[in-house]
Parts: sequence; structure tokens; C-alpha cells
Amino acid sequence: MTSDQMERLERLSALKDKGALTGAEFDAQKAQILAGTGGGTAPHKAPRPPTKKGPPAGYQWTPFRVVLGLVAIPSLLLLIFMFVGGGAALIAMRGGKVPDRVTMIPAPHLRVDKAVVDDSCTKLLDYCVRVTCTVTNDGNADGALPVAFNLMATGRPTATAIETASLKAGAQKTISHDFGEARLSDQGWKGSCGAP
Repeated sequence: MTSDQMERLERLSALKDKGALTGAEFDAQKAQILAGTGGGTAPHKAPRPPTKKGPPAGYQWTPFRVVLGLVAIPSLLLLIFMFVGGGAALIAMRGGKVPDRVTMIPAPHLRVDKAVVDDSCTKLLDYCVRVTCTVTNDGNADGALPVAFNLMATGRPTATAIETASLKAGAQKTISHDFGEARLSDQGWKGSCGAP
């Protein structure tokens, strides 16, 4: 028997004498001490709770997650944009007809149907080129729409002018602009109209 066991047995006996232990408890703890498994009144350490292994504190930004965020978030927003409005916003942006069931914010919208270029505005020695355009307000509100006129000639820079057309929703109008800076010697005049 070791000195440590003797010490434990003496303490155990003292506890029994004070009445802190019953005979059965004394015998059980004495058997444990003699068997070498501990027991008795010797202090022992409580077992440590198992440590949890989890993700480190804070979100880790890896290159894959960054790329996924840059692709997934705009794609998700585009899907919501398309399905919530039934695709009407995209149709309107492309200039198509929005379905009647969708209510859009009232706004005028310019559509140019054709452009004609001639020199009908020329008077005596004042040479002039006229660009005439047919425009339509295919929006759902009345309004004044700016129209950009462009005149191009071979070997010359483009001349540009802006006129305003006041149109009711669905109305069509022919408007024109005279370019006095044109020269009789210029060849191959071309013109176009559109939104500025």
C-alpha cells in the first residue's frame, strides 16, 4: 500500500467517525482506494467539456465567393426585375409594346419613322439642305420631345441641330430643320433623326 493510499484511508476514516459517511459509503470508497481507481475524498478535476470546432469568427472572402457574389447578385436582381414586372420594363426599354395589364409611369416617348433629305429650302443663291423627319409619340403621356437632326456629307464633319416637337400620346408629326451651312459643291448628303 502506498503512502498516498494510506493518507486517503485516514481521511476517509475521519469522515466516517464524524458521521459524514455511512458504513456502506465508507466500504465502497475504501475498496476503490485499495483497487487504485481513486475515489475517496481526494479532489479530482472535472472533465473538460468537448470543444466545438466551427467556422472561424467573421466571414472569409475567398476569390470564389467574390466572383459568385459579383455574378449571382446582379443575376438575381435581373430575374426579380423581369418577373415582378412581367418583363414589361425590359420590353419598354427595348421600345416594344407593353402589355395592357401592366401600368407604366406615364411618359412621352419618341419614335422616328423616316428621314428625308432634299434642297427644297434653297432660295436664289442661298443653298440650303432640309432634313424632314416623321416622328411619333408612342409613350402614354403628352409632352415635348427633343429631336436631333443630323446632316452628313462626304468629306465634311456632321452638322447637328435639335428641334422640339410637342405631341400628344399616340400622335404623329412631320418636322424639319434647314441646314444653311450646306454647300452646293458637297456631294452625297445624308440625313438622320433621333433622340438626342
